[in-house]
Amino acid sequence: MHKLDEALRTYRDSTLPEVRTRNGFSGGLVLADRGDGRTIAISLWDTESDMKASSPPNHVDAVSGGPPIREVYDVSVYDCLEEEIGNATHARVTTRRVESGKLDEAIHTYLTSAVPLRRQQGSIGAILLTDRSTGKVLNITLWKSESEMDAAFPSGDVDSISVGQHTRDTYEVSADI
Repeated sequence: MHKLDEALRTYRDSTLPEVRTRNGFSGGLVLADRGDGRTIAISLWDTESDMKASSPPNHVDAVSGGPPIREVYDVSVYDCLEEEIGNATHARVTTRRVESGKLDEAIHTYLTSAVPLRRQQGSIGAILLTDRSTGKVLNITLWKSESEMDAAFPSGDVDSISVGQHTRDTYEVSADI
């Protein structure tokens, strides 16, 4: 069995059932890039104190060869079709840093340009995760198919207030929590 498949099976069979029972847990996603074996596990919590009170399970650490890199973000925008989230097969994840003091402008741009992507063919949702202390932003859009995701042009251009290069990656949605 491929290491990535083993890690994804462990997420589905061990990690997810355990996390779903935690106080304040409200959902999440597991994204996988089969090309390079990377995964992103996103857990959403009702409050920061609920998140801090819940230590992450380490079931996947043994499979992946070490502890993951853990980052904490504010959920600045969550605009998903809840009844459709289980139909997401692919995600586009754009990561960038925004100039100091420009995060509110980036959030506004996201709300007025990226969120309307949800109305495009095959779009299921848009999520914006932000870290005010570093200016790091993760823009996640969820899609019913890879072809529908590829046909939609990424919007929400905040290049003018970004610092450095941004990355844009695509992932399979391996589990919705």
